[in-house]
Amino acid sequence: MYECEQCHGDSDHSKYHIPIVDESKGKKVMLHLECCPKENLIKLLHEKVESEKMFFDEALNLSENLSAENIEKFEKKFGTYDEIKQGIKIDKLVEILAIVDQLKTI
Repeated sequence: MYECEQCHGDSDHSKYHIPIVDESKGKKVMLHLECCPKENLIKLLHEKVESEKMFFDEALNLSENLSAENIEKFEKKFGTYDEIKQGIKIDKLVEILAIVDQLKTI
């Protein structure tokens, strides 16, 4: 649960229920996707996609150089299956799709 710094509504007031951390004005603020400026959403989309690209590049590299040591490094960097299954890590694909959906309406 979070409160949007722009409209002061809680997470239930957003279609997406995913907070955006906006750092455009020199400080970190939590916003609903709907309250985030288009330019910031585009920048955030780029950052998320680059992060996902890095994940898949690293997974491909892991498959080509499989070892216990490389698996441990991969899991330290991205998290383990159990962490993700338990919801400790946020599913970035959901974040990307939510940003794209919101950009359609702007």
